[in-house]
Amino acid sequence: MSCECWLGSGPVHVPSREKPPLLLEEVILASVLRENCSKVVKILRVLAPLTKYRYVKRIKPVVPQLVQGSQASNEDGMMMLEVVVCTIQRREGGGWLSQEDRRNTKGEGEGLWSKVPPSLKAELAPLVKALRVGHVPALAPEDPDQWEDWNQVWPVSYKIPPGKVAKKSATIEVGEDERRKMAAHLGLARDLAHRTHNKGCRNAAVIVNPETNEVVAHGVDETSSSSWGGGEDRTPHPLRHAAMVAVEKVAEGIRAWAAKRKRDSELPQDEPYLCTGSDCYLWREPCAMCAMALVHSRVRRIVFCVPDGERGALGGSFRLHALESLNHHYEVFRWPLDRRVVE
Repeated sequence: MSCECWLGSGPVHVPSREKPPLLLEEVILASVLRENCSKVVKILRVLAPLTKYRYVKRIKPVVPQLVQGSQASNEDGMMMLEVVVCTIQRREGGGWLSQEDRRNTKGEGEGLWSKVPPSLKAELAPLVKALRVGHVPALAPEDPDQWEDWNQVWPVSYKIPPGKVAKKSATIEVGEDERRKMAAHLGLARDLAHRTHNKGCRNAAVIVNPETNEVVAHGVDETSSSSWGGGEDRTPHPLRHAAMVAVEKVAEGIRAWAAKRKRDSELPQDEPYLCTGSDCYLWREPCAMCAMALVHSRVRRIVFCVPDGERGALGGSFRLHALESLNHHYEVFRWPLDRRVVE
């Protein structure tokens, strides 16, 4: 059966977590004449740094109808700007520099000035025309689309630091040539799984070198005595899932290569580490054990077809690749089956 008959529209990137929704943080906004803005910002940088909200731009032009007790420009045509003073909630990193400020600010009287850190009042009062409550995004945008949408609330920045990758929720597009390669290897995984399905096999794994598109190793589920054909001297074991078997075969190949290297001094002396840089294609979503084994094997990417909402570790039940503490991270793709395909 050709891949087009059972695969869906295309591979879907499974980020380590979903993009966060737009959450808002209440803040105090000060209306300031343009000529006084630099003075106000200098004061705020020292006395009320937004260390928790570094992505929030401190200044934006005033929208006239939102300014209370002031106009967008004064009689001389001087432009008014709005500046983020601090968060309404007394949060560390939200403009509340000292514990004393967070503890001593009164909640009544003086209008909105009562919600400003006491250390700021004397400095800001002569420079501020009016205060009002506004909102800024509570989280940093994680992709250009969020940045564009969240800028409608308040100006924020979006920047991928040099040498870093996009945020873990950013989606990855797959080109047409890569899609064809993915489909072919998933087809092999499907055939291996279905070929031994009546023998108790539920999954199959295919390890591929993406540079050459060569299949390095493959394995099927060997957790029961009927999971594989005769002639193989293997003992069934509950841990012999498809991915574990495939990785073991890669290790066997490396051991054989190392033995050959000892006999041939002209071979490269650098010994590869398991599946470093390889891709792993599975018919079914791997469990936590297999997903972690593929982390330790240093695979580059995992692609699977059938999700497992109960035990799947790459989006079905939870997302193991979201763990920041892991010393290696791979990308994950799921290629949904055509809805007309009946398992």
